[in-house]
Amino acid sequence: MAFSDGRSRGISLGLRIPALLLNILSIICFSYAFPEGMLIWLILFSIVALWSLIDLILLLDYRDHHPGIDLGLDLLSWLILGIMGLIAIGLYFTTTGTAGLGLPDYCLIVLRVGAILAPIAAVFHLVLFIRACIHVHQTRREGKKLNYKITEDNRI
Repeated sequence: MAFSDGRSRGISLGLRIPALLLNILSIICFSYAFPEGMLIWLILFSIVALWSLIDLILLLDYRDHHPGIDLGLDLLSWLILGIMGLIAIGLYFTTTGTAGLGLPDYCLIVLRVGAILAPIAAVFHLVLFIRACIHVHQTRREGKKLNYKITEDNRI
């Protein structure tokens, strides 16, 4: 998120770092619980982790980029993590039932941890998405102020 003041940048870092760490832990949990399959989980969570890492690097390097990029990608990250987290919770409860997949107990524990971490990471991305919406609104409002000052007298 390309905020100009240091406080907003610090808040963005404080939200982006836990979101990235929770996402990486979710990837580890799901890859451990399902070593043979569930490739779509790893691909989707890896895309979200890659986006968080890129934005974290841009935040640490103080580079500004278009706020719409944050808006769109945080929205997609929130949706991916939220939906996949809910699917993981449902998958956990179906594997512990009578018609379960027959996973060992240690895989169920890791799946439970991953099913908890993914929605928590989704909440962090939801907050980052809301902050991106606010930043886009501020940027557009500043642009309207600049356009308002242009008159026929000072136009080139």
